[in-house]
Amino acid sequence: MGNKLKKYFPLGLILLLAAVARFYQYDAWSLSNDELSAISRLRFDSLSELIKGGVEPDAHPAAIQVLLFYWSRLFGDSATALRLPFVLFGTLSAGFTYLIARRWFGYTPALFAGISMALLEFPVLYSQVARPYISGLFFVLVAIYLWDRLLFNDNKKWRTAVMLGFAFALAMYNHYFSFLTVLLLGITGLFYLSRNTRWPYFAAGLIAVILFLPHIPITLKHLSYGGVGEWLAKPSFFWIFKHVVYIFNESKFLLFASVSIVIASQLYAHKIPPWGKYHTISLILFMGVFLVGFLYSQMISAVLQHSTMIFVLPFFLFLIFSWISRNSMSKYLVYLFAFFLIIPPEGLTSFYQKQHFGEFQDIAATYLDWNREFSPHKISNALVVNDPFYIQYYFKRESIHFDKILHGNDDELEEMATFLAKTNHSMTCYAWTKPFNRQMYDIIRGYYPYIKKDKNYQGLSRITLFSNKEGTAFDSVFRKKHSERVLAFEDFEQEKLSFKGKRKFLSDSLGRKCYRVSAQRNFDLEFSGIFKLGKNNINELELKADIFSKKPLKKAMWVLDVTGPEGNRVLWKAIPLRYFTLQPDKWQEVYFTPDTYALSDGHYKFKVYIWNRNHETFLVDNMSVSAYE
Repeated sequence: MGNKLKKYFPLGLILLLAAVARFYQYDAWSLSNDELSAISRLRFDSLSELIKGGVEPDAHPAAIQVLLFYWSRLFGDSATALRLPFVLFGTLSAGFTYLIARRWFGYTPALFAGISMALLEFPVLYSQVARPYISGLFFVLVAIYLWDRLLFNDNKKWRTAVMLGFAFALAMYNHYFSFLTVLLLGITGLFYLSRNTRWPYFAAGLIAVILFLPHIPITLKHLSYGGVGEWLAKPSFFWIFKHVVYIFNESKFLLFASVSIVIASQLYAHKIPPWGKYHTISLILFMGVFLVGFLYSQMISAVLQHSTMIFVLPFFLFLIFSWISRNSMSKYLVYLFAFFLIIPPEGLTSFYQKQHFGEFQDIAATYLDWNREFSPHKISNALVVNDPFYIQYYFKRESIHFDKILHGNDDELEEMATFLAKTNHSMTCYAWTKPFNRQMYDIIRGYYPYIKKDKNYQGLSRITLFSNKEGTAFDSVFRKKHSERVLAFEDFEQEKLSFKGKRKFLSDSLGRKCYRVSAQRNFDLEFSGIFKLGKNNINELELKADIFSKKPLKKAMWVLDVTGPEGNRVLWKAIPLRYFTLQPDKWQEVYFTPDTYALSDGHYKFKVYIWNRNHETFLVDNMSVSAYE
């Protein structure tokens, strides 16, 4: 009894730690964009309709969407219900990681690998998301466990081969990167075949292929989509190093601590374990999946993300911790390592306070609260979202009227400006739940310059209540005011101009001295200078002015042109002044905050000017260019 307890206690402890980490608040935070997308594709009456309308458009294999379809019919579509299977998959994955590592590398490396899988943020996060990531890891681990038994440890070859075939198929149906992982595993196994494993092994592969045959037409459609390269950037050549830091909670401290523990163990043991076949297998699987994903992303379409590498996470952990020897010091190092994973700011305790994805749940509640507080008759509601269902899901029995729902694209800027110019509400409630166009804020500020309320979800989503009469200044909410540096300002009260223009166009009009942009000039009011981007320097520019026009301007634009040290253009951004002159015959505030974050640190020449493409006439006053650190 004592020996059994000693044998199974580490596994039980790892499963307990994994369960606590995953069950804690697993349904408390908002469903993510991907989860709500999956839920929106469950609204079908039959499996055939689900495949046609819910699986084929998604570019993921069918298994998880089918699972959610039947699961939601039994238990509903709440976060509590839908995430539960994935919490269980994640908990069991930590246990399988320990079991495989113990078989491959021994008791002590298994402890470190199992505890890492139980407590690192990466696997915990995707155990609380109802998407095909942690489930795929579970199927891959089951396949690995059976694969190893078939090739090296089991006398019941044919029974294990049948189970392995099904495990392969589950991974293939789960996600194309889990498919890739078991494909590499299957190929690797060919080099370890013996006379009595050859035919059972081929049978396992044949079972997997036969089971996947019905999905091949769907897979061919998915491959024709090319990937998610439209919004996902191609990985850099240093991506793998960033991913390693990401594995350790994006903490260089945890990475350093992990490596230090391995080194300390070796110094105490005075013996380095030899490189074995399981090191080779782990290296092939981890680097193989990375290289295929990286090359596909470079040559065809970007698909490589942190999430798609979760299927090979255990093999990276094996490569790190397999060098820890079992000795009297190692048990103390395990305690220290678990402490590092839980307690410090880089540990799991801070995980539950982070905003991991865009927010929907609290944004929906906030819309309702603010409309109740200020009256829906005074507020127009606007939203940037992929699908209106994602926010309506959270209204349940209560509902709210959205005056404008957008996707955040450039071609919607004029639509937003037209809407704001025509609305007669004194306030506008605006939220975004996905990457958004920064010029939306510029346009809103032009019509609603004050802020009544604001909630920022760690830069992943935001909801703001704007007012045209009273409230807090935009800069004091969205920026640190003390970081502003005015590069140029002109109120046209002096003869000498800060912006390049013609003094003869200075004008007294409507009780104020201003500048008249003439129809005769194609370019006007230019400001230029060489400035440094980077830390403690410029991170963001803001252009402001007052514009007066007798009628909506057609093609006049405010332009930022940025050139590098060699004189090559590195950025060109413009905003049409039409967006701010849809209420003609009145002075209108104009804002333009072109995004310069994509530029690397260094010195650049900035040139700001008005491009009067249609040769129109209008007035300009209080023109400025400011920089923010």
